Amino acid sequence: MKHLFLTILTMCVLHQFNFAQSPKLFNYQGIARDATGNPLISQSLSLKLSILPTSDATLPEYEETQIIKTNEFGLYTLQIGNGQVLSGEMNKVRWETGNKYIKVSIDPNGGHQYVDAVLPNYFQCHMHCMLTKQELPLTRVQTAKQEVEL
Repeated sequence: MKHLFLTILTMCVLHQFNFAQSPKLFNYQGIARDATGNPLISQSLSLKLSILPTSDATLPEYEETQIIKTNEFGLYTLQIGNGQVLSGEMNKVRWETGNKYIKVSIDPNGGHQYVDAVLPNYFQCHMHCMLTKQELPLTRVQTAKQEVEL
């Protein structure tokens, strides 16, 4: 009887793991540069990050802002989905419809006067499947190298 109870308890616990939701965040990093191409070193910046369904879309599926600080090389690292949401919901981005494009806009003064720093880049990855809630391995991430002077 004790063995049956432990078996049923174990099955219930394992069943709960099948319904666990994956985090709605993913890592992103870039290098902030000024108009002459020099990195913006150890500086606080305001970023606006937009996830677009197509490269020419004007309405993002998700958009947020984040205040970041660059390091001694102008590098910044953040998690998209962890900022102040402007529009959309990360869990409602339709990843299953195909490629997405990320547009990064920056205000080097840390305010809200954003300039497009990276035009919509092709972004392809196999992330967490939002429909089946199954975690899929990250197999490939691609972005086009494209810089715009501030």
